Amino acid sequence: MRKGLSLLEMLFVIAIMCILVALAATQRGLFLTKSKDEVIRSKLLRAIDVARSESALLGVNISLCPSKDHMNCGGEWNDGQVVFIDSDLSGTINGKEHVLYVFDAHSRDGSLYWRSALHRNYLMFSPAGMSYGEDGTFWYCSGKRKLAWAIKVNQAGRARVVYPDYNGKIDSLGC
Repeated sequence: MRKGLSLLEMLFVIAIMCILVALAATQRGLFLTKSKDEVIRSKLLRAIDVARSESALLGVNISLCPSKDHMNCGGEWNDGQVVFIDSDLSGTINGKEHVLYVFDAHSRDGSLYWRSALHRNYLMFSPAGMSYGEDGTFWYCSGKRKLAWAIKVNQAGRARVVYPDYNGKIDSLGC
């Protein structure tokens, strides 16, 4: 009666373990990428929700704009966002506006875009919590230039998340 494993059996076990570790590492990378995409989506939904709810709560016009320095509107949406009281309806922060919230920069692995019906680079909510006569869409492309998700904002100011179909498309959006 022999005890232990032969060299061939040991090599076979090691080969199977290597294959399993390689598969797990690949899946871990995909999981981390998807997880980062979902964190960015969640932060942006929060920024939209805060802007809408503050406009209704305070009874004033509130805008959400991209901000590189967290004090002025400008830069890319991926740089971060600012929610502010927009008293002059300009979509920019000047001497009269008060910044309410700052949302930090998102992942540098992907790109965040905004397209609105009125071609403005900001999203404005009226004192009733409605967007100012425009539908718009934020969309995020992950690091591999793959469309990850979109957030559609309707004229009532409500936001909803849309994921790509089986072809990887959402309407006419692209990366």
